[in-house]
Amino acid sequence: MSAAVPPKTVLVLLCPEVALNLTEVEAGLRKREPRVHVEIVPHLEKRLHVVEDLVRASGAAHLVLGLCSERGSTARLQAHARRAGLDPLSVEVLELGAWAASVRPQGRATAQAVVLLSAAVRRAMAFPGSQPANVKPYLPPRLSRRALFTLSSLEYRGVPSVWTRRCVAQRGCRLCVEACPRKALDVEGGRVVLDKMACDGCGLCVSACPREALAFPGYAPAQLAAQVEVLLDPTLTDLWPRGILFVCRNSAASLAKQAQREGGVPAGWLPVTLPCLGMVLPAWILACLARGAHAVALAPCPGRCPFAQDKTIAGRAAYVQELLHHLGDLPDRVSVVKALSELPPLPETAPHPETVSSSLPVVPVTPATSAQVHVHLGQVAGTLSDIAFSHPHAPFGLIRVTDGCTGCGVCAAACPSEALVLEHANGRLRLSFEAALCTACAQCLPACPEKAQGVLELERATNLERLAAGRVVLHEDHEWRCESCGAPIAPARMLQRIEALLGDEHAATLGVITRYCPQCRL
Repeated sequence: MSAAVPPKTVLVLLCPEVALNLTEVEAGLRKREPRVHVEIVPHLEKRLHVVEDLVRASGAAHLVLGLCSERGSTARLQAHARRAGLDPLSVEVLELGAWAASVRPQGRATAQAVVLLSAAVRRAMAFPGSQPANVKPYLPPRLSRRALFTLSSLEYRGVPSVWTRRCVAQRGCRLCVEACPRKALDVEGGRVVLDKMACDGCGLCVSACPREALAFPGYAPAQLAAQVEVLLDPTLTDLWPRGILFVCRNSAASLAKQAQREGGVPAGWLPVTLPCLGMVLPAWILACLARGAHAVALAPCPGRCPFAQDKTIAGRAAYVQELLHHLGDLPDRVSVVKALSELPPLPETAPHPETVSSSLPVVPVTPATSAQVHVHLGQVAGTLSDIAFSHPHAPFGLIRVTDGCTGCGVCAAACPSEALVLEHANGRLRLSFEAALCTACAQCLPACPEKAQGVLELERATNLERLAAGRVVLHEDHEWRCESCGAPIAPARMLQRIEALLGDEHAATLGVITRYCPQCRL
């Protein structure tokens, strides 16, 4: 065992049986992150008990395992990590035998291992910590009586939790509730609550929320962003070009076995494992391409998705392909694959990407950051003003208001992303709209009192010029004010609507309504 190193390091444990140059791997890791401490542990998969002593000796705050083959017992690994003082959800495990040692051509295997491990290190360092609400105990279906009583095989899985201060459920938002395939989310007393035992940790609610109101340690956007940023760092080894392979957690094991059984993974294809690929928003794919990825592939469940996301995954990929076509790029840079043999080959040589703006998000999770990526690609292609198209899986919406709008503002109150905003200033009322914030959730439509007249229209579409334009006024009116106290009564258009409903026989009532505010009518 090596000498102890200063605390706050990342401990990386490597299996020597893997066919890699571990000396070069360790040197590459240390060059990227000096706080890395590497230990070579023979037969690591069968000796997970050494984790406790090695973590304590190194003073490490984070743990990454590079295994030769399958990880073995997750419950055992988590138990040893807990005894060593680590969060069991924070441990990063990478099957180097499948994703690095088996790559073809073999001369690039070590470089691929350095890139993957460096990314795993950064992802581990970005772990935000978990709370009891994020941890769900799980008992495997096949369990001995002894293990049941000792809980030695108890595994912990991560589930999301709700940040109430960011959530706008009290305003009627139900996007996360509607996205949950297990009905584990509900609204009680104006707050979103999670039935932890019903939750399968698919993460769909995290991507559905436009306000980042759900925390999901283990798959937090900050962790994914840290990982992808390193995977696409062109200064890290000579491995180039690179492709990002989003892998469903349920298909990861079968893909790893394919890699070792069928001749390996094409060099440069780098996996990012997620609980469900329904989490992957179109902007995630586009951000990878904008940051230099030659291609992006999605490997969903080998069979039918248990969360019924097959059409969504295919539809989002099709949307990105159409956008690339409009940008003058190659749509086949994005694909959905069921097997590693379906991965398109990366070219043997490709130019390194130009400098990417550090302000460009890596994993866009809000409507604004998603729009930022879209606008960036339009500006780079020089086609910002030319791209406008409808698509059933477009991540944006365009709102139009007809003359029948009364300016009541109910639609703005129902909008969870604040794409619609009702503003009052200088006796004027303005209903404004910002396309870059609209997710086409359509929660504004049923809220409109004039929905029967079709006053509010929504088109699921991408218009890059509108995304870059900022906020525009959809409806404007002047407000009538109380003759007694000067408080606003209602927009003029609303009073006209009330007059039409009341008719001439209620002229006296209308006179009172138009002259005085509710308080002064008493």
